[in-house]
Amino acid sequence: IKEMIQLSEKTERAMSRFLPSAYKDFYYRGLYEIGKTRGLRSAAGVVDGRRIEAVLRMPWSGKNYSKRIWTNGAKLAKVIQQNIIAAAHRGVSVQDMTRVVRQKMGVGMKEAVRLVRTELNYVQNQAALHSIKDAGMKFYRFIATLDKRTSTICQSHDGDVFPVEEAMP
Repeated sequence: IKEMIQLSEKTERAMSRFLPSAYKDFYYRGLYEIGKTRGLRSAAGVVDGRRIEAVLRMPWSGKNYSKRIWTNGAKLAKVIQQNIIAAAHRGVSVQDMTRVVRQKMGVGMKEAVRLVRTELNYVQNQAALHSIKDAGMKFYRFIATLDKRTSTICQSHDGDVFPVEEAMP
């Protein structure tokens, strides 16, 4: 469990450094693309640190990225601990217990990758939305990547046009 706590701390620190940088990159890229194709109504300003902080703290879908990291880490640690205890009670060999822990860690790694992908997508979308808003645009078109990882909600809105002021994560 101690290793899981350390891993969660390390993940949170890395995400705390990476996500603000990703936001800035996507915000400025969005403004650049809008400026290239439509022109900008005003000069682009510097990304506000408070805006980035608000995006990162936003508990979209119930939690922000930090809470998701800690929830995933605690859940994985509990599953591994329960499996080891159960295996020990059944007299399972250390080698078999090790195999089970590796399998659970593999599942945990996939969960972590999905978490990072989801959080990065959220930050990218918020940066794009803010660049659209700051460029003076009133509407945006929702474009979903239509693959096996795309939720049914996102698939159903692919191509829809929404007012910028009504945007939701």
